[in-house]
Amino acid sequence: TTSSKGYVSPYCIALIYAGLGDKDQAFAWFERAVDDRSSFPPLYYNDARWDKLHADPRWAALMKRIGLPNP
Repeated sequence: TTSSKGYVSPYCIALIYAGLGDKDQAFAWFERAVDDRSSFPPLYYNDARWDKLHADPRWAALMKRIGLPNP
């Protein structure tokens, strides 16, 4: 996405929403990150900042979509 200052990765926006506990927005932006290929997929699996989302069924579906195991 583009801000008034420049490009902002959907991955970063998803992380912010995840940190705020807004799972719906986190997943919406995470989907955009995957669609845009705006970050490196193995980061998703190993990044502890996503731990709060692992129990959500959307996490497993997203990991399957990008070909990564569900932690």
